[in-house]
Order: sequence, then C-alpha cells, then structure tokens
Amino acid sequence: MKPIRLLAAAALLAALAACQPAPDPLVGSPSAALNVAAAQMKSAGTLPEQINLQRVNAGLPLLTRDSRLTAAAEAHALDMATMGALTHMGSSGYTVGTRVNIQGYCYSLVTENIASGWKTVALVVRGWMASPGHRANILNAQVKEYGVGRAGDYWVMIFAAPRPGDCSLF
Repeated sequence: MKPIRLLAAAALLAALAACQPAPDPLVGSPSAALNVAAAQMKSAGTLPEQINLQRVNAGLPLLTRDSRLTAAAEAHALDMATMGALTHMGSSGYTVGTRVNIQGYCYSLVTENIASGWKTVALVVRGWMASPGHRANILNAQVKEYGVGRAGDYWVMIFAAPRPGDCSLF
C-alpha cells in the first residue's frame, strides 16, 4: 500500500475510533481477539473461514491450515469424485489416519468430514452443523489444524491435533 493511502487509512481509523463507545475492558484478551475474528469472518465465504466462525461462536480457538492435511483432503476429494462415491474409505482402502500419515502428518487425534452434492460453502456448513457427528468434529476443542479439499461436488475437511515424532512408528 502506498504511504498516502496508509496515512488516509490511519486518519479514517482515528476518526472512527472517536465515534466508538468506551473501550472494552477485554481488549487484548483472547476473548476480544475471538470477537474481532468473528466480526471479520461474518462476510467470509471459504469453508475454513465459515468453520472457524462456528468455532469462534462456540468460544473455541481458530484452527490453522496444515499443508499436509490439505494434501490428504484434496487427494481424498478427488478419489471420491473419481469413484463417484461418498465414503471415508478411499479406493486404496486407506482411512483418514493412514492418508494423513502418508503425507507425513503425525497426529494425536484426526477426524474427517465429507459431503457430496452441495454446491455452496453455506450448504456444506449448514449440513455439517445439523449432523451431530460432523458438528462434534467441527467443535472438538482438541483439534488444532485442518486441511480442505474439493473436487466437483465432493468436499473433505480433515481436523487434527499434531503429535511430535516419527509417523512411521505407528
């Protein structure tokens, strides 16, 4: 951003701040950060943003993206689209745990949400949140990271908590 734009943005923010109510005593606290994140995500449209919004609304921390989980989710979405089947078992016979280990991700906990036929992020999130098992995966306080994949109308989101160490031991 150019310096003039930065100055203009700073001036606008200062003017807006003068119109705001008294400062929130929680500013700088984790809950204040979650409130800011929730406000920023209300208009967000990606699956991870909408899932993180659900977590923030439940008082849970945001999930962070892991490229290995994303690779496993993308591969599984493509596999399901190729098979034309919605299944947690890939054509290779692998489950989510094996798929993420193959990508080099060592986990202490891993879960997977899948969907098919829904055309939009909003429909996927609505469907998952209406399903007790999918909702439990989304709102699991133990998971820390995610990966997302989509192929056509096949959606995959993997939720995991990392475990340090060598995946080949298990």
